[in-house]
Amino acid sequence: MFHVTFLYVIRYMKHDGGFVMATMHVNERVQKHRNAQRKAGLRLMQIWVPDTRQPNFAEECRRQCRLVAKMDKTDTSMQLLMDQSLMDVDGWTE
Repeated sequence: MFHVTFLYVIRYMKHDGGFVMATMHVNERVQKHRNAQRKAGLRLMQIWVPDTRQPNFAEECRRQCRLVAKMDKTDTSMQLLMDQSLMDVDGWTE
């Protein structure tokens, strides 16, 4: 029998006519999950990303977008390179 609580599953085992919670240390649970993910062909990756909660985040996004838009207008060779690259994508495999 299983009972889902929050984001993890608690397993109950039959014991002395009733059910008791099977204890598994959190590290063991995490390791079991990671091993299952690896077996499924996935790998753990952690990255640092910008903190969107910072007060200046939106303004910095706008500033960078304006810079990119300005460069796009002045650098026609970049658009040509991007167009050529897109034509070369068909059939890519790892």
